[in-house]
Amino acid sequence: MQNSSKNGLIVVIIIIVLVVIGFIVWMSYNTPALAPVSTSTENTTAPASTATSSSGVMVLDTASTTTLGTHVVAQNGMTLYLYTADKTDISNCTGACAALWPPYTVSSAVAVSLSGTPSVTGAISSITRADGTLQITYKGAPLYFYSKDVKPGDIGGQGIAGVWFVVKP
Repeated sequence: MQNSSKNGLIVVIIIIVLVVIGFIVWMSYNTPALAPVSTSTENTTAPASTATSSSGVMVLDTASTTTLGTHVVAQNGMTLYLYTADKTDISNCTGACAALWPPYTVSSAVAVSLSGTPSVTGAISSITRADGTLQITYKGAPLYFYSKDVKPGDIGGQGIAGVWFVVKP
């Protein structure tokens, strides 16, 4: 009898461990989407990577600096970058790279348009990343924020490692 009690206890422990592991895995795939990025120009924190306008249409705009001239920004005014290691419609920035360079993503397939943004010309679309999220592309280039840019107008990611550059319209 004592052996069957020990075996029963071992089975219960194994089941509990499997349930906990299953819950952790389930949570990693079912975390809520990030809230949309604020359109306020008083943003003083690093940008969230998910953004749609209230109408559900992705909005790109342009900004200008004396150093870089006109470049593409997200609807919240944050500078957008491209990664030269990416291929057309393929993102190669994942893991630690994506932590430093958050992709510009949407939570679901939305209609994307350049209407109302005459300074931005070219195709805007989205691609499915390896992790299943939808990343915005411009002229086929996946778009990213730089996590160390903290407010609209920051261009700290320009030229980093010779592979990160602001997006030109």
